[in-house]
Amino acid sequence: MKKQLILFLLIFISFKNFGQNNNCNENLRFKEAFFYHIKIVKSNIAISQDETFRKSVIFIYNYAPVSV
Repeated sequence: MKKQLILFLLIFISFKNFGQNNNCNENLRFKEAFFYHIKIVKSNIAISQDETFRKSVIFIYNYAPVSV
C-alpha cells in the first residue's frame, strides 16, 4: 500500500510539472564561448596541442568535469 502511494505521488508530481514554462534565461554568450572551446579541443586533440588548445581545455575544465 505504501509503495503504491509513493508511486502515485511521484507520478502526480511529475505530471503536475510537465509542460510548465520555467522562464529560464539562457546565457547565450557563455553558450557560444563554451561550444567554441569544445570545437577547438575537438579539432586539435590529435593535431596540435598549442596554447589555444590548453586555454580551451582550462576554460571547459572550469565548468565541466574534464581532466586537464
